[in-house]
Amino acid sequence: EAVAEYCGGGVRAEDVVMTSGASQAVLLGLQSVVEEGGNVVMPGPGFPLYETVVRHLGGVPRFYGFGPEADSEAEPPLYEPDWAALDRLIDGSTCAIIVNNPSNPTGALFSTLALLRLLRLSKSRNIVLLADEVYTDCVFPPHLFTPMHLLNTSPSPSP
Repeated sequence: EAVAEYCGGGVRAEDVVMTSGASQAVLLGLQSVVEEGGNVVMPGPGFPLYETVVRHLGGVPRFYGFGPEADSEAEPPLYEPDWAALDRLIDGSTCAIIVNNPSNPTGALFSTLALLRLLRLSKSRNIVLLADEVYTDCVFPPHLFTPMHLLNTSPSPSP
């Protein structure tokens, strides 16, 4: 209950799963969606555990690049995925899209607009979007961190 209250944005206690660390959270999240032969679209460069877990579960990792937003004048820059490449990587066998924000290992911070676009993309394709936000405390002014759950306006499914 305390974690749900801390998160806000409509997160309920039954939405929270406590793990012994980020690695276990990645494993549990991916175990819940990866099917044998299914692919998971993930950032590259990215946290190596994503690829390791996906392969262990019989899935196929696919990597999307990212770079500074084309129209952003923010300094330091905000980032967005390579949208054309991301679109090519997603197909009928895609189990999930991973977004790691801020990014490990690069420290890149995705813009709120990029996060909204990822959310819309995942919803339009009916693909789970796994948001790894473990480094939220590593965002410094002038930027602000935007948690993915605050952008998701869909109600959580009933338990």
